[in-house]
Order: sequence, then structure tokens, then C-alpha cells
Amino acid sequence: MQLAASAAIFAPSIVRAADPIRVKYAALSTGFSVIIDEYMSAKRFDLKHGIDMSSINTYVSVGSYLNDFAAGTFDLAVAGWDSTAELRHRGFPVQLVSTLVTADMINLLGRADGPSSIAEMKGKTIAAVMASGTYQISKVLIRALHGLELEKDITVQNVPNPAQAVTMLMAGNAPAALAWEPNVSIGMAKDKSIKPIFNFGEGYRNKTKEDLPYFGIAVRRPVLKGDIGKRISDTISECINGIKSNPHEALDLAAKRLKVEPATLYTAYDSKRLRFIGGRMNNAADRKLVVDAAAFCKQNGAAWAALTDDYFIS
Repeated sequence: MQLAASAAIFAPSIVRAADPIRVKYAALSTGFSVIIDEYMSAKRFDLKHGIDMSSINTYVSVGSYLNDFAAGTFDLAVAGWDSTAELRHRGFPVQLVSTLVTADMINLLGRADGPSSIAEMKGKTIAAVMASGTYQISKVLIRALHGLELEKDITVQNVPNPAQAVTMLMAGNAPAALAWEPNVSIGMAKDKSIKPIFNFGEGYRNKTKEDLPYFGIAVRRPVLKGDIGKRISDTISECINGIKSNPHEALDLAAKRLKVEPATLYTAYDSKRLRFIGGRMNNAADRKLVVDAAAFCKQNGAAWAALTDDYFIS
């Protein structure tokens, strides 16, 4: 009886020692992060590595999502590396952990009876999420590769998320939409007249002969105590390797939440617009792709692209 009482006294501390470390994460409701969110929720790779990355909220607005991440409402974000580089440039304590996919996912969409090239967009309107990194990096690439300026040569209609940009195109309220997967393939499945005008990952690759990494995992530096950074990196690496080994399983889970047919997401993957890479920023070769992309952006007028070593997790 006394032994049982002693066990009861010591049990709570044993449980607490085994509890995973909380790392607050949030997702967006309509974009790429749904794929990561749903697969992580199903597989719980985070718990295997001793951390709890359960989502605390789902955001509709990209701008609100990034603002709350910067403010510390949550610790971990799925965002373009350029978005988090811009936050770092403004003094926010964020670091890049990994890259998830290439910028082949970012496309300018039009209709069959509309503009068929970036050059034909001069004097016309694009629907785009101006608060997003995709807009930021697309602005650089349009300038560098086509000699045109968004907001000057091409009018921009601001929207809160990529799904809304595609909706505006479908409704005929804009002749083109800047969007990213899975919303590119979802829009094309809903309206067969929608087609890609320009693929930003392809455009960069044709110019530089390198892949352009895009969405990544960023973390706020205050959470990086002990080996938390390694645990996050290992978790994300296992997640992306799982998706690469069985993409349909991950896409089926995301399709349910997005309320689309799985075949629509298979199209995004099979077309190679949705290319998972799983680059780790503590790996020199993976980090070099981001460093090279940042140098390209800086060379083409992006002040936020002046990266320093402390932007990358070690």
C-alpha cells in the first residue's frame, strides 16, 4: 500500500517528462499548407520526435497568417522562404528550417480566349494575393525575365487568398490570376477554359539552370531551445519523404478537406507543378538553392533578399 502511494506521488513527474514539447503551428484553409497539415495530422511524425505541432488555428487570409506568425501568435509556419526572409529583413526573429516544394507550383492563369503570355498582360489586370510571398517573388521574376513591373505595367487586383484569385478569373472579373497549387489545378478542373500562361519555376530554371525552392517551414527563434530545431527538421523531413513515397495517400487526405476530387490533386502532382523536395537548411546543397535564389532576387531589386547565415537553422 505504501509502495502504491509512492508510485502515485512520483507518477505525475514521469508523465510530464515524457510529454512532447509544444510547438504551436497554424495552417491556411485553402492553400498548399492543407496538404502538409492533413498528412501531419494523420501520421503525427511530430510526436515520434518528441514535439507536438498540432494546429492551433486555420486562417483564410494570407496576410493575417503572416502577421500573426511575426507577432508570435504561433511558432511554426508554412510559407514561402521569401516571405520569411522579408520578415527577417524587418527584424523579426524567424529562421528557415526546410524547403518543401519548388516554385513550379506558382502559375499565372488565364482563359483560352484571353492573354497567352506575360508580354500580353501589359496594360491588363492580374488578381493576386499582394500580401503573399508568391506575389513578392513573382514581381521579381516578371521584372527580371520579362522587363515588366507589376502595379505599373500590369494592374493588380488584391485578393485575400489564391482561391479568390482563381474565382475572379472564372467570373470574368480579371483576365489573369496569380495562384499556386493546389488552387491552380482546382481552378482548371472547375473551368476547362482556364490554362497556365506562365510557370514561374520553369521560368527561373530556364534562366538559371537551377530549381527555385518555394514553400518552406519557418520557426520563430525563441522556441529553439536545446535540440528543438533538429526535432522540427527531422519531423518535416520524415513528412516530406512520406509524401514522396506515397503521394496519393497524402493527396487523398487533403482532397477531403478541400472538398475536391482526389484526381484533381493527382493532376497537380503528375504535371510536376507540385514537386516535393524536402530540402534541409542544415544541409549545404539544399541551403545553396535558397542562397542562389536570394542572390538572384537581390540582383533584381529585392532588398529583402539580403540573407545572412542566421536566417538558416543550423
